[in-house]
Amino acid sequence: MINEKVKFSIVIPMYNAEKTIVKCVNSILGQSYNNFELIVIDDGSTDSCYQICNDIMEHSNIDFKLHKKDNGGVSSARNCGIDFAEGELIIFIDSDDYIEENYLRNILNAYEENKSDIVICGYRTCIQKEQQKMVVYVPKIIGVCGLDKIEKCMGEFVDKRFILSPWAKAYKNSIVKKYGIKFDTCKNIGEDLNFNLNYLKCIKSMQIIGDTSYCYCIREGESLVHNFGAERIINTEDLFNESLDFCEQMGWTCQYIFAKYYFKSHLNFIDSRIVNGDSKREVNAYIKEILQNNNQKIALKYINIRDMELTLYTILFTLESRSIIRFFCKIRIFIKKHVRGY
Repeated sequence: MINEKVKFSIVIPMYNAEKTIVKCVNSILGQSYNNFELIVIDDGSTDSCYQICNDIMEHSNIDFKLHKKDNGGVSSARNCGIDFAEGELIIFIDSDDYIEENYLRNILNAYEENKSDIVICGYRTCIQKEQQKMVVYVPKIIGVCGLDKIEKCMGEFVDKRFILSPWAKAYKNSIVKKYGIKFDTCKNIGEDLNFNLNYLKCIKSMQIIGDTSYCYCIREGESLVHNFGAERIINTEDLFNESLDFCEQMGWTCQYIFAKYYFKSHLNFIDSRIVNGDSKREVNAYIKEILQNNNQKIALKYINIRDMELTLYTILFTLESRSIIRFFCKIRIFIKKHVRGY
C-alpha cells in the first residue's frame, strides 16, 4: 500500500497556451492520486490562458497556485515554480502536454519501493496532424540504478530524450533546494539537459519505470521550425563543454555520447535555418562558424565505431565541406517531413 502522505508539486510553465492548457490541467485534476499542489506560472502571456486557469482554480478544491510574471522564458518560469514548490517530489509538465490518470500513482509506486533520488518514466510522443500519430518510448533498462548503471544508460537517455527534458520525471525537492539546482535562463538550447546533469551530480540512485502515461505533444512540422540565431551555436558549444566537465567530475567515459549530441544539435540548427528560408550564403556562414570552432575538433576525437550515427557525423564534419553538410541537412529535413511526420 502506497504512502498517501507523499505530496507532489506539479509545475507548469505557461505562455500563450489558451488552446492547450485546459486539456493539460484537466488531465491533472483527473489523477487517481490527488495529494498534490498544482503550480502554474504564467510567463507574461498575452492571450486568455491566465484567465482560463483562474476560472478553473476558482471552481476546484485542489491546492492551486497561479502566478503571473513578466516574460522571461520557460527556464525562468520553471525556476519560479521551483521556488513555490513545497511537495516532496517535483514534476514538470509542459502546458501543451497531458498525462494519463495513473501517472502520479505509477510514479509514487516506484518511488515508494526504494525512495530513489529520481524517478524516470517512458513517454509517448503525440504528433498532431490530420491523423494523430503516436510513438511510444520505453526505457530498455527498468529498475533501480546506481551511478555505474546510470552511465550505461546515457546513450539511450540522450538518443530517446529521457534526459533532454524535465518532464516524465520526479525530482526530490530536498535535493533541488539543498544544491540550488536551477534552469539556466541564459540558454535557449540544452537548458533541460544542463539541469538534469547538475541534478545527477547530486544523487546516488534512480528508479527507471516503463510507464508511458506522459504525452509529449508536437504539431506536424513543429520540430523543424525554430527561429534561433547565432546564439544557438554559442549555447551548443557551452553545453558541450559542460557535458565534458560532467563526465570528468563523474569519472565517466561516455564523452562520445555528448559528442554525438553536439553534432546533432548543430545539424538541427542548420535544418531550422534552411526551413526558415535563409539563403544559401547565410546557411554557409553558419556552417563555417561551426566548423571553425575548436570544440568541433575536440568532438571529432570521440569517435566510436560501434555507433554508426556518430561515425557518420564524424565523417561529415571531417570533410569540412559546407555544400555536403547543407545537402545532408536537406535530406534530414525530407526524412523528418515525409517519413517521421514531424
